[in-house]
Amino acid sequence: MAGVYRPRHPEHTVLYRVLFHHFERFVAEYERFEKAYGYFRPIVKDVIEKYLDCGNPRSGFAGSASGAGIRYTAEKANSYRSIVH
Repeated sequence: MAGVYRPRHPEHTVLYRVLFHHFERFVAEYERFEKAYGYFRPIVKDVIEKYLDCGNPRSGFAGSASGAGIRYTAEKANSYRSIVH
């Protein structure tokens, strides 16, 4: 069925669930791994947080309805992606 919005459900993936439930603890305890793996790069935390927010309507979204030419943007639209239909 063309033109029907089908939201993705990242929360159903194993990766999402592991990160959602364990990433904060990993960040808090990373200090003990620094000697072996180097310092914790802040970009890693930023990317993981964006991944966890991606597809979450509470985080906002951007898109367009191409058939009607209607464009809409949520207040907190993620700048790194947009959903185009």
